[in-house]
Amino acid sequence: YSWPKIRASIHLAMENPEVLQRIVALGVVSALGQFCIYSAIRILGSLSFTWIMTARQLLSVLISLIFFGHGFSFVKLLCILTVFAIMSWKQLSKIPERIKRRRRSSKPGCSTGDSTGTKSE
Repeated sequence: YSWPKIRASIHLAMENPEVLQRIVALGVVSALGQFCIYSAIRILGSLSFTWIMTARQLLSVLISLIFFGHGFSFVKLLCILTVFAIMSWKQLSKIPERIKRRRRSSKPGCSTGDSTGTKSE
């Protein structure tokens, strides 16, 4: 990048309020998106978030194929479905483990305290 181009871009944004508004709006939306990503990972976990993003990308690709009239081949469909199936399998394989953990933690006498195994009071 060269400084004259950067200065020209800043000058353009300062002279045109519409451009500056779009830049600010893009920054705000980007920050909100990062907050949503952080919240989803914190609440759902990283694997669930990965599955959600994969599903979103799958939907985006399918819409793009239909809307823009891109060719639809068997190989494209197979690749898309393979990635989605692998991510789904990883997510669904964690369910029995989560159920076992919940059952163990809900049994009477189970430790709910620190890592030493003593019950906290």
